[in-house]
Amino acid sequence: MKSLCKVLIAFLVFFMFVACDDGGSSNPAKGNDSSEIDDDDSSDGKTTKKSSSSRGKSSSSSRPKSSSSSQKETSSLYDSCDADSDENCFLDTRDGHTYRTVKIGRQVWMAEDLKYDDSRFGRKTLCCGDTTENCEKLGRLYTWAAAIGETEESCGYGNYCGSSSRRGACPYGWHLPDTTEWNILHEEMSGPYYYSFSPRPTGFRTYNDPYDRYHRKGNDCSWRGGKGFFWSSTPFTKDNSYCVEMDSTDSNFELDEDGKYYAYSVRCVKDLD
Repeated sequence: MKSLCKVLIAFLVFFMFVACDDGGSSNPAKGNDSSEIDDDDSSDGKTTKKSSSSRGKSSSSSRPKSSSSSQKETSSLYDSCDADSDENCFLDTRDGHTYRTVKIGRQVWMAEDLKYDDSRFGRKTLCCGDTTENCEKLGRLYTWAAAIGETEESCGYGNYCGSSSRRGACPYGWHLPDTTEWNILHEEMSGPYYYSFSPRPTGFRTYNDPYDRYHRKGNDCSWRGGKGFFWSSTPFTKDNSYCVEMDSTDSNFELDEDGKYYAYSVRCVKDLD
């Protein structure tokens, strides 16, 4: 009898041991929890890697969107347009350059800075850094005489030219705006129109500056990346003419007068029909 009891007790102990062992190894929830805790405690790098991988995915998926939209915006400003298929595109037959255009009020303006090089006629035009690439990307810079289509000897610094209505360096059918037209633009231009006009922060250079205040050692543009400066066809004195200063980041617009030896950008406005 005692032997039978011992056998039963041994059997019960064995059964309980097997049951406990099966229960511990067959609890997947606990096993996973234990595994995650172990990862957090013993391999922060692994946990961090998962986390950073997730951020990286989100970041990399948003970057292309941003980059793509940035490229789209840049291409709309700098890439050539097709004058045959786009009514807001103009072809300058003198040199083959195309320009995006924008209608603001009753006026139609070039939405890009002029690139026409008429230096072969003795008119002074310059590039930022003296590189053709900058002229192609940013447009050329013109002294006031060059902007109105004249030489330095006839209309440059120290020479008075009285006419304020000129085609100047602009293509046929277009002209250099006078102060009245710039003021009309300013009254009409706000919000989307301002950015459609897309004033570029090309900056400026000087040519034969009598005061030698700028560019004594360099040929790059002052205020490049910050402001755009544009000539008006309206003269002020024999030394100065009216110009416009615009900011690329806000709607700042300033009509002023400056020395004719400055080399500024040119925007052309279409002749009224």
